[in-house]
Amino acid sequence: MESPKCRLESLREEDLPHLVRLYTDPVVRAFLGGPDDPLVAREKAEALFRKVERSSVWSVRRISDDEFLGSVYLAPHHHGDDMEVSYTFLPEHQGNGHAAWAVTAVLKHAFQTLKLTKVVAETQALNEKSIRLLARVGMLLEQSLVRFGADQVIYSIDCERFGYRL
Repeated sequence: MESPKCRLESLREEDLPHLVRLYTDPVVRAFLGGPDDPLVAREKAEALFRKVERSSVWSVRRISDDEFLGSVYLAPHHHGDDMEVSYTFLPEHQGNGHAAWAVTAVLKHAFQTLKLTKVVAETQALNEKSIRLLARVGMLLEQSLVRFGADQVIYSIDCERFGYRL
């Protein structure tokens, strides 16, 4: 999946330090429970390479120089009924539209290739930037709840709202 500026691709071994940084960066983790300990972060990052479903985790790379910008995932949501799209971008690559493009590309994959009927995304209610991104890609507020000791919001989009009919 590719845009004029960036592309999604399978994780590469050289992405490991970038993934560790995503897990340990206080800006990235501000609404994700805070930064992880570096050893825990490395274990989490290495676990992504052992997953059978590696195709559901993508790195986002800038086309012009192949630089790692962030990652996007499609995985079962906590409640177990739907698939969830989630994303993390390095602080220096936030706010430039790459996340919206990447989420849209994953939604297209979810509906057209995987034939899903609905995808959700969960974020902290205080995470205004993420909420704006979810609205920008067409997702609607579905539910508010408390989880992980914080107010959370769940946004969703179905295939018809996305513009795809099964």
